[in-house]
Amino acid sequence: MKTINRVQFTLCLLLTTLTTSWQSYACQSDMQCRAPRVCIDGSCQDPDDGLQLACAFYGSFNANFVTGVTEQPMSQRLKKIASSIGLTSYPQILTGPVDTALARIKRNTRQIVYNPTFMKDLLIKKGEAAVDFVLAHELAHHFLAHVYIDDDAESYKKELEADRVATNILYKLNASKDETLSAVDAIPTVENSSHPGTQTRKNAIATYYDELKQMSTAQEQQERIRLAKLSCEQNQETYWDGSSCVNKCPSGQRVSNGSCVDICSANEKWNGTTCEKRYQPVSILSFTTNNDELTVGNSALLRWQTKNAKRCTLEDDNNYSTVRVNANDSKRVRPKVNIEYTLSCTGYDNSSDTSNVAILVEEKLTAYCCDNWGRQWCRITDGSDQEGAPCYCNGVIGTGFICLR
Repeated sequence: MKTINRVQFTLCLLLTTLTTSWQSYACQSDMQCRAPRVCIDGSCQDPDDGLQLACAFYGSFNANFVTGVTEQPMSQRLKKIASSIGLTSYPQILTGPVDTALARIKRNTRQIVYNPTFMKDLLIKKGEAAVDFVLAHELAHHFLAHVYIDDDAESYKKELEADRVATNILYKLNASKDETLSAVDAIPTVENSSHPGTQTRKNAIATYYDELKQMSTAQEQQERIRLAKLSCEQNQETYWDGSSCVNKCPSGQRVSNGSCVDICSANEKWNGTTCEKRYQPVSILSFTTNNDELTVGNSALLRWQTKNAKRCTLEDDNNYSTVRVNANDSKRVRPKVNIEYTLSCTGYDNSSDTSNVAILVEEKLTAYCCDNWGRQWCRITDGSDQEGAPCYCNGVIGTGFICLR
């Protein structure tokens, strides 16, 4: 393919950057060069050095231009512009021998190349917003994958699309409508089949700016998210988690339709290697007794209810006996001394829970028949145990009174 030295900006142009590794010969046409070399800039050159594609904001540029340096203030400005629409990465920005600025891809590297003199003059005459608009416009060409466009009709449409994204960015950077239009005003262009004229661009920018201004806060946020999500999904190393761009899924999740989803089902959990059944922690819902104060010989009923219990045991602090019991059950006990029972349960997820019940035990007293001074005459055997009640003992003359010992 043959290239021309100077190209007036009307569309995104496919350019072939050529260098030669041997002596070049003068030529006027490709026919004068030995294949596969072609005639470029009056000399036969090798066409296989690499492919370069570019979109200029306005003006012309040399197909074989060499870029300059990265100026830190411009790099910071581009970073600010990219961040306003949620971009975490952005093209390399360099100075170069171009009339205004352009977006290009050179050997798989995305670049924005600008004329430093043009940018300085634009800053002085039109202000910060004008410079921001030019860079935002070129960033949009990369963002919207316009750099490969080589059709006039498509180029016309894509220029307006890039202006639309640039307007959105300027609006987010709090630029006024006049400030947003200042860059287009500074560089008058003529309407043609491949490029919208100045007035067409201004009308489109003004209309979209008004639409943005009328948007509610929610709509504006939705537009910001849409642009950030689009950028995120175009990067194979990131995914959209529903609210932000994330580098990779956390352990136990995988990417599905651009978002992270759990590998395990709702009733499973990730153990770091595979899915296993998900269990809830064990819980003792209740542990009670129907009699927490009794005398020796009487009984009490222990009852308990648990949830998610795999194993339960009942232990007392008297003889430290431990018995395995059902998760929901009851047990009748006859303690002889004050005692505390402990119910301990473990769950399927190895969680544990304990609960305690205490029972006070009073020793049962023996009834005797005593005299007025409390001396025992005999033991009561008929079951009477009302202290102070009259009583009699065989072989003893007189009436005694019941006393408890």
